[in-house]
Amino acid sequence: MSEWKIPKGRRACASCQREFQPGEPILSVLRDAVVEGKPTLVRDDRCPACETGAPREGALSHWRTAAPRPDAPKRPRIDEEAVAELFRNLADDPDPARRPLRYVLALVLTRRKVLRFTGGEGEGEARVLLLEERATGEVHRIPDLPLTEADIDRVTDEIRGLFQGDV
Repeated sequence: MSEWKIPKGRRACASCQREFQPGEPILSVLRDAVVEGKPTLVRDDRCPACETGAPREGALSHWRTAAPRPDAPKRPRIDEEAVAELFRNLADDPDPARRPLRYVLALVLTRRKVLRFTGGEGEGEARVLLLEERATGEVHRIPDLPLTEADIDRVTDEIRGLFQGDV
């Protein structure tokens, strides 16, 4: 079983090495790589000037974010058990509109080390991520969704509403 770490963002562009300015838009690309013989995830953050040529083929995910502002409030702590409970409860939800919510919750819980990536199955639209709960050993099969900007905005608003900004 591999230990996957989701890398944090960098302070400078992966291409031109220029330091990001507070609030500046950033394109982040996450992909599989092998480093020192071990599978890992690599994150490249690009400034607007360099994102045009940023390779996205073979990327596991890509998203837009912004460089943090020094005066921005610290992110509040979250109730990981409440987030995990919602994640578990969405497993049998028949509403396909809830799949992006469960996918994003899985990413949050992986980042918080509540879930651990243990592998993947299939390809393309049939790709499924295997995530194990560290506390129980239960394995969850999560469809690897190609989220659109509209999906991300909707899911973010939904999570903020559910947890009152605590995620």
